[in-house]
Amino acid sequence: MPRRVIGTPPPAEQRTLLGTAAQDSPPPAPRELPADSDNPVAAKRAERVVAALFILSMLAGIGFIAAYIGTWVEYFRTHAREVIALVRIYNSFRDEAGRPNSAFDVRADEVTAVEQVLQRGQAKGLLGAFSARVMAASLKAVLDDLLTQFAADPDLDIEAYGTELVALFERAARPDPGAGPAIAPGQAPPI
Repeated sequence: MPRRVIGTPPPAEQRTLLGTAAQDSPPPAPRELPADSDNPVAAKRAERVVAALFILSMLAGIGFIAAYIGTWVEYFRTHAREVIALVRIYNSFRDEAGRPNSAFDVRADEVTAVEQVLQRGQAKGLLGAFSARVMAASLKAVLDDLLTQFAADPDLDIEAYGTELVALFERAARPDPGAGPAIAPGQAPPI
Protein backbone atom coordinates (compact mmCIF):
# COMPACT_ATOMS: atom_id res chain seq x y z
CA MET A 1 0.00 0.00 0.00
CA PRO A 2 1.44 3.42 -0.95
CA ARG A 3 2.09 5.87 1.86
CA ARG A 4 0.72 9.35 1.60
CA VAL A 5 2.25 12.58 2.87
CA ILE A 6 0.46 14.30 5.73
CA GLY A 7 -1.75 17.08 4.40
CA THR A 8 -2.30 15.60 0.94
CA PRO A 9 -5.73 14.30 -0.09
CA PRO A 10 -6.32 10.57 -0.24
CA PRO A 11 -6.08 9.06 -3.75
CA ALA A 12 -9.86 8.62 -4.07
CA GLU A 13 -10.41 12.39 -3.70
CA GLN A 14 -7.81 13.13 -6.34
CA ARG A 15 -9.59 10.97 -8.98
CA THR A 16 -13.24 11.88 -8.38
CA LEU A 17 -15.44 12.63 -11.39
CA LEU A 18 -18.08 14.46 -9.37
CA GLY A 19 -16.15 17.65 -8.76
CA THR A 20 -14.69 18.92 -5.54
CA ALA A 21 -16.53 20.04 -2.47
CA ALA A 22 -15.37 23.60 -3.14
CA GLN A 23 -17.00 23.57 -6.59
CA ASP A 24 -20.29 22.13 -5.29
CA SER A 25 -20.69 24.36 -2.25
CA PRO A 26 -22.62 27.64 -2.30
CA PRO A 27 -20.60 30.87 -2.17
CA PRO A 28 -19.66 31.96 1.34
CA ALA A 29 -22.05 34.32 3.11
CA PRO A 30 -20.95 37.96 3.15
CA ARG A 31 -19.23 39.04 6.36
CA GLU A 32 -21.17 41.42 8.58
CA LEU A 33 -18.00 43.09 9.79
CA PRO A 34 -14.98 44.11 7.76
CA ALA A 35 -12.24 41.50 7.71
CA ASP A 36 -9.66 43.98 8.93
CA SER A 37 -9.87 47.17 10.92
CA ASP A 38 -8.97 50.50 9.34
CA ASN A 39 -6.73 51.03 12.37
CA PRO A 40 -5.24 47.64 13.35
CA VAL A 41 -3.19 49.12 16.22
CA ALA A 42 -6.24 50.62 17.91
CA ALA A 43 -8.30 47.49 17.20
CA LYS A 44 -5.64 45.26 18.77
CA ARG A 45 -5.42 47.57 21.80
CA ALA A 46 -9.20 47.49 22.26
CA GLU A 47 -9.19 43.72 21.84
CA ARG A 48 -6.56 43.38 24.56
CA VAL A 49 -8.47 45.68 26.93
CA VAL A 50 -11.67 43.67 26.51
CA ALA A 51 -9.82 40.36 26.92
CA ALA A 52 -8.10 41.64 30.06
CA LEU A 53 -11.43 42.81 31.50
CA PHE A 54 -13.02 39.41 30.90
CA ILE A 55 -10.09 37.70 32.61
CA LEU A 56 -10.33 40.11 35.53
CA SER A 57 -14.03 39.41 35.87
CA MET A 58 -13.34 35.74 36.32
CA LEU A 59 -10.68 36.38 38.93
CA ALA A 60 -12.34 39.03 41.07
CA GLY A 61 -16.06 39.82 40.73
CA ILE A 62 -16.30 43.28 42.23
CA GLY A 63 -12.69 44.00 41.31
CA PHE A 64 -13.88 44.16 37.70
CA ILE A 65 -15.56 47.51 38.35
CA ALA A 66 -12.35 49.01 39.75
CA ALA A 67 -10.34 47.57 36.87
CA TYR A 68 -12.81 48.78 34.25
CA ILE A 69 -12.99 52.33 35.58
CA GLY A 70 -9.27 52.42 36.40
CA THR A 71 -8.28 51.22 32.94
CA TRP A 72 -10.29 53.94 31.23
CA VAL A 73 -9.16 56.67 33.62
CA GLU A 74 -5.52 55.69 33.12
CA TYR A 75 -6.01 55.62 29.36
CA PHE A 76 -7.59 59.09 29.45
CA ARG A 77 -4.70 60.36 31.57
CA THR A 78 -1.92 58.89 29.43
CA HIS A 79 -3.52 59.75 26.08
CA ALA A 80 -5.08 63.10 27.01
CA ARG A 81 -4.29 64.93 23.78
CA GLU A 82 -5.56 62.15 21.52
CA VAL A 83 -8.64 61.48 23.65
CA ILE A 84 -9.65 65.14 23.75
CA ALA A 85 -9.29 65.35 19.95
CA LEU A 86 -11.44 62.23 19.53
CA VAL A 87 -14.14 63.64 21.82
CA ARG A 88 -14.32 66.78 19.73
CA ILE A 89 -14.53 64.76 16.50
CA TYR A 90 -17.08 62.33 17.94
CA ASN A 91 -19.34 65.09 19.24
CA SER A 92 -19.46 66.81 15.84
CA PHE A 93 -19.38 63.85 13.42
CA ARG A 94 -22.67 63.63 11.53
CA ASP A 95 -23.94 61.99 8.36
CA GLU A 96 -25.40 63.88 5.39
CA ALA A 97 -28.80 64.19 7.15
CA GLY A 98 -27.24 65.66 10.30
CA ARG A 99 -27.71 62.55 12.46
CA PRO A 100 -24.85 61.09 14.52
CA ASN A 101 -22.93 58.68 12.32
CA SER A 102 -23.74 55.01 12.91
CA ALA A 103 -20.04 54.15 12.78
CA PHE A 104 -19.94 55.11 16.45
CA ASP A 105 -22.41 52.40 17.51
CA VAL A 106 -19.54 50.46 19.08
CA ARG A 107 -20.64 51.97 22.41
CA ALA A 108 -23.54 49.49 22.49
CA ASP A 109 -21.13 46.59 21.95
CA GLU A 110 -19.04 47.71 24.92
CA VAL A 111 -22.13 48.05 27.14
CA THR A 112 -23.19 44.51 26.15
CA ALA A 113 -19.72 43.11 26.94
CA VAL A 114 -19.67 44.81 30.35
CA GLU A 115 -23.22 43.58 31.02
CA GLN A 116 -22.11 39.99 30.37
CA VAL A 117 -19.15 40.33 32.73
CA LEU A 118 -21.41 41.71 35.47
CA GLN A 119 -23.90 38.88 34.94
CA ARG A 120 -21.09 36.34 35.39
CA GLY A 121 -20.08 38.03 38.62
CA GLN A 122 -23.69 37.89 39.82
CA ALA A 123 -24.01 34.23 38.86
CA LYS A 124 -20.92 33.45 40.94
CA GLY A 125 -22.33 35.41 43.89
CA LEU A 126 -19.51 37.96 43.69
CA LEU A 127 -21.84 40.86 42.89
CA GLY A 128 -25.17 41.91 44.34
CA ALA A 129 -28.66 41.98 42.89
CA PHE A 130 -29.06 44.71 40.28
CA SER A 131 -29.84 45.01 36.59
CA ALA A 132 -26.53 44.26 34.87
CA ARG A 133 -27.74 46.17 31.79
CA VAL A 134 -28.51 49.31 33.78
CA MET A 135 -25.19 49.06 35.65
CA ALA A 136 -23.21 48.53 32.43
CA ALA A 137 -24.94 51.43 30.67
CA SER A 138 -24.42 53.64 33.75
CA LEU A 139 -20.71 52.79 33.93
CA LYS A 140 -20.26 53.65 30.25
CA ALA A 141 -22.30 56.87 30.55
CA VAL A 142 -20.29 58.02 33.57
CA LEU A 143 -17.00 57.34 31.78
CA ASP A 144 -18.24 59.12 28.66
CA ASP A 145 -19.18 62.11 30.81
CA LEU A 146 -15.80 62.04 32.56
CA LEU A 147 -14.17 62.14 29.14
CA THR A 148 -16.34 65.12 28.13
CA GLN A 149 -15.47 66.93 31.38
CA PHE A 150 -11.78 66.18 30.86
CA ALA A 151 -11.96 67.54 27.30
CA ALA A 152 -13.49 70.76 28.66
CA ASP A 153 -11.07 70.99 31.59
CA PRO A 154 -7.71 69.22 31.01
CA ASP A 155 -6.68 70.18 34.57
CA LEU A 156 -9.45 68.00 36.02
CA ASP A 157 -8.01 65.54 38.56
CA ILE A 158 -9.25 62.46 36.75
CA GLU A 159 -7.42 60.09 39.10
CA ALA A 160 -9.36 61.42 42.11
CA TYR A 161 -12.53 61.42 40.02
CA GLY A 162 -11.87 57.81 39.02
CA THR A 163 -11.30 56.82 42.66
CA GLU A 164 -14.69 58.30 43.57
CA LEU A 165 -16.36 56.46 40.69
CA VAL A 166 -14.83 53.16 41.78
CA ALA A 167 -16.08 53.65 45.35
CA LEU A 168 -19.55 54.62 44.12
CA PHE A 169 -20.00 51.69 41.76
CA GLU A 170 -18.41 49.16 44.11
CA ARG A 171 -20.92 50.15 46.81
CA ALA A 172 -23.74 49.79 44.31
CA ALA A 173 -22.57 46.35 43.12
CA ARG A 174 -21.48 44.88 46.45
CA PRO A 175 -23.23 41.63 47.30
CA ASP A 176 -25.77 42.04 50.05
CA PRO A 177 -25.31 39.41 52.78
CA GLY A 178 -28.38 37.20 52.86
CA ALA A 179 -29.85 38.77 49.74
CA GLY A 180 -31.81 36.73 47.22
CA PRO A 181 -30.67 35.79 43.75
CA ALA A 182 -29.40 38.36 41.28
CA ILE A 183 -31.86 40.03 38.95
CA ALA A 184 -32.31 38.11 35.71
CA PRO A 185 -31.42 39.83 32.44
CA GLY A 186 -34.26 42.05 31.27
CA GLN A 187 -35.82 42.40 34.72
CA ALA A 188 -36.10 45.71 36.49
CA PRO A 189 -34.71 46.00 40.00
CA PRO A 190 -37.30 46.11 42.81
CA ILE A 191 -38.13 49.60 44.03
